[in-house]
Amino acid sequence: MDRRQVLLGSGAMVTSVLAGCTGNGDDEPATDDGVDDEGDAGSEDETGVVLESACDAGEAVIEAVAAGEHDEAIAYSPHQHFHEGGERYRDDLHRHYESVTHPDEVHAVVCENNASDERLLADAREMFDADVNDAAIVTYTVDLEVVGNRYDSSINVGTLELDGEWYAEFRQDLVPGPRAIVDVDGDRSRSVEITVSSLPRANGVYVRGDGIDDPSAYVLDEAGETLSITADEEGIGGYTVIAYIGDAPSDVRTGVDVETFRVVGETADEASWEDVYEIELEGLTGGWVGVSPGQIAGVENPTLRLVEGREYDLTWTNVDGGHHNVAMIDADEDVLEGYETEVVTDEGERQTLTFTATDEIVQYYCDSHQNLMRGDIEIMEV
Repeated sequence: MDRRQVLLGSGAMVTSVLAGCTGNGDDEPATDDGVDDEGDAGSEDETGVVLESACDAGEAVIEAVAAGEHDEAIAYSPHQHFHEGGERYRDDLHRHYESVTHPDEVHAVVCENNASDERLLADAREMFDADVNDAAIVTYTVDLEVVGNRYDSSINVGTLELDGEWYAEFRQDLVPGPRAIVDVDGDRSRSVEITVSSLPRANGVYVRGDGIDDPSAYVLDEAGETLSITADEEGIGGYTVIAYIGDAPSDVRTGVDVETFRVVGETADEASWEDVYEIELEGLTGGWVGVSPGQIAGVENPTLRLVEGREYDLTWTNVDGGHHNVAMIDADEDVLEGYETEVVTDEGERQTLTFTATDEIVQYYCDSHQNLMRGDIEIMEV
C-alpha cells in the first residue's frame, strides 16, 4: 500500500474509508457513535495549543485554515512522523490549504460525531514512526459567512492520536459549492434566453463564452431575471452559465458551471458559402454536429451548400466511438462512387473526404446510422 494513500485525497486522512462521503454541505452527517467527545488529554503541540480530543484537533485545524493561518494548520498534521515522504506530503497539504475558499467569518464549528475507525488505525500503524493510539473520522458542521451570506458546510476531518498527541487535517473546500437553478431556452439556435429560477446557494450567475469579453455585463443576481445571448450581438459559439459565491465575476470566491449552450448561425445564407472550401463535422450516434465554417457551428445535421465543380475537404471526428463513416448519396439513395469513407470505431479518430461537388449529390449520412446522422446538400451555381 502507498504509505500516503490514506492521508491524501478529498477525505483527508480518511480517503480510503470515506470515498464518496466528503461533500460540502449536501450530505447528511454520519451517525455512527465512536470515540467519546472528551477523549484522552494530549500534550502541548508546537503551536502551544493543547489538543484534548479528536473533536478539539479538528476544530483547531478548521479555524486555522479559515483564518488563513496555513503554517499553524500544517502544525496539526502528522507529516513529521511519516516513515518517508513527510516533507513532500507537508508541502502538498500546504498548497491545498492555500487553495481553499476562505470565508469572511466562521460563526461556529460544531463537532457532530467522531467515530473511531479500526481500518484507519491499522493503516496508520504501518505508516508512522510513532505509537498510534487512536484514529477517528470526525464530522463538523461549520457555520460560515461569505459576502454577507451564511452557509452550513459539512467537513470531514481525519484525526490521529500519535504518542499521546492528537493530529488533524482535511482535504475539502471550506465553503460549500454554489448552487443555482436556471432555465436555458433556445440551445443551438440564433437566440438563447437564460432565466434564473432560484439561487439556493449563490450570489448570482454570470455567462462567459466566445463572444463575451466582460462577464460582469452578463450577471443575473435575482430569481426571475433573464438575459439573452444572440448570434447578432454576442456571436456564434459556445457559452457557459456559472453560479458563483462572491461579490461579482471579477471577485468570485468559488464558481460552478451549471449550464452550457451554443448559439448558431444561419445555414440558409448562400452568400456565406461562396468562399468555403473546407468543412468540419463531429460525428456521434445522435447526429452530425457542425464545427466549421462558422455558419454551421453547433448545428445538428447542418445543410451543406456547395459550389458546383469545386473541390472540398470534409473532415469529421468520431466523438463517441461508435461505428461511423461519411457517405454522399444521390436522389435514389445510392452512394456515389468515391464519395464515402471507411467505417471507423475509435473515439477521436478523424477522417477527411476530398470530393468534387456535383448536381448528383443530394445528402450525406453515416451508413450505420442513416436515420439519425443525415443532412441535406444543396448545389449552388456561382
